[in-house]
Amino acid sequence: MKHTNYSEAETLEQAHQINESSWGVNNSKRYNDLMYYASQCDSVMELGVHQGSSLAAILMTKPRKVIGVDINLNLWKNGSETAGPGLQQRAERFAEENHIELEVLGCSSINPICKRQ
Repeated sequence: MKHTNYSEAETLEQAHQINESSWGVNNSKRYNDLMYYASQCDSVMELGVHQGSSLAAILMTKPRKVIGVDINLNLWKNGSETAGPGLQQRAERFAEENHIELEVLGCSSINPICKRQ
């Protein structure tokens, strides 16, 4: 999977704009659908955060609560050489500024410890 390079983004909004500019036809429909349905909810859970591109799109809709789950949060937290720094800090700042409860769990989605209400 090719990583989106967010090294130029200082904020989550800027990271989302970078991601949005690279969507293409297939991803555009997927992200637009994701954002539409997330905007209809008070809380959203994403299973498989990976780099955090979808989680950033979900946060842009400003639900009350967002939960992300992934067995490996390394790209989310630290990024990579090809993707620049991870999105975690920018997402946490965005969530705090917009009064969104953000919880990101490092565990398998089938592990009962990830269960949330």
